[in-house]
Amino acid sequence: MGYFISEETLFLGQTFTLSGEEAQHLLGARRIRLGEKIEIQDPKEQRFLCEILELGRKSLELKTLIQLTPPAEPAFSIHLWQAMVKEKAADYILQKATELGAYELVFFQSQYAARLPEPREEAHKVERWQKIALEACKQSGRVRPPFIRLERQAPWETLGQGPSLMLHPGGNFDLTQPAWGKEANSLNLLIGPEGGFSEEEAQTYGGPRLHLGPRILRADTAALAALTLLGHHFGDLG
Repeated sequence: MGYFISEETLFLGQTFTLSGEEAQHLLGARRIRLGEKIEIQDPKEQRFLCEILELGRKSLELKTLIQLTPPAEPAFSIHLWQAMVKEKAADYILQKATELGAYELVFFQSQYAARLPEPREEAHKVERWQKIALEACKQSGRVRPPFIRLERQAPWETLGQGPSLMLHPGGNFDLTQPAWGKEANSLNLLIGPEGGFSEEEAQTYGGPRLHLGPRILRADTAALAALTLLGHHFGDLG
């Protein structure tokens, strides 16, 4: 069961009103009933089990019964650098990356990638993605969504310090090799578009490359597979 969001800071034993989009969803699509219990998270990321006391046309009265302990955020931060893909695939990657615990998602331009949104459209696009990520958080129980941004420069020009991995069919990097270890607390994961990275891009990057197996994966499948593998390796999954 997922949770819903209150814009009001809550405390134990409090009676409060929930309105706006969350109330509309509960009253409409969710068809909530009197006495039913749901989870509510407040702006301080506190989560409570709440009971429905009263149903109105556009709002609900609830009471906080128990303070809950939300799932912990991953101790290891994965910064997913995804070459821009078509809108449907981008939405899917964002949704699943949120569920799998990615700390940040950066869409960037590469040689074979779909075009990034125009600068005048950027704010609207990011706002839409933030809503998708928040819904994925609520559904999966995650406390907070990843940071989302567009990067118009190639990642290898802006990555800075810290370990990085490029997903590439020619890769032979082994996560279990001693040189990698688990002492780092973050990682930049670079995934290409449907056409993959060009050889020139891979050479310019110059860092370690990870190969997931004998099959060529679609960009959205590759992101999901790589995040799952890394989440398991660094202790957040499984």
